Amino acid sequence: MKRIERPVPFFDLEAPMNAFAQAQQVEALAMNELMPWLTLKFSPVEKCENEFLQRTLGDFTITQNTLKRSVELKAEQRFTGNLFLEVWSNRPARTLGWLYTSRADILAYYFCDNRQLYVFSLPALQDWAFGVGAGNGAIYQFPEKHQNKYNQLNYSFGRVTPIEAITRGGVPMKLFRAEDRKH
Repeated sequence: MKRIERPVPFFDLEAPMNAFAQAQQVEALAMNELMPWLTLKFSPVEKCENEFLQRTLGDFTITQNTLKRSVELKAEQRFTGNLFLEVWSNRPARTLGWLYTSRADILAYYFCDNRQLYVFSLPALQDWAFGVGAGNGAIYQFPEKHQNKYNQLNYSFGRVTPIEAITRGGVPMKLFRAEDRKH
């Protein structure tokens, strides 16, 4: 079966759609792109439908060498060389972001335009970000920024962090390009 290559759609961010719906569209595009490959490589892949499981374990689980691993998926329309590491889901309400709250094993960060998937050990990323033991957290060198790509009701803040700084800090990362995912 031959895969049909198609241009990546970009969503009209001026359209009357709330931020949550816009972010869901980008994540749905990523899931549609990645799910056939994930299922082939890590079957079974099980989506976390329960809100509690989704908030703690992430978006889905995979089976890797008979071991179940949970995956937090983040997707962005355009590659910038940076990750938006959310520290506040809603700062005025003091709701911590996924970088603090997720207990997933893996962070999978997908960029729709170049179809690249960056895979990190989430616990290693959290240790690097916040420090372990007496170690200082590396994330604090990057300014906290309001998520302003979408107009939304909550005030999400994160650290825009270069991928290179994360890997240079010793966080394991694997890059899967579109051609690596052909089956």
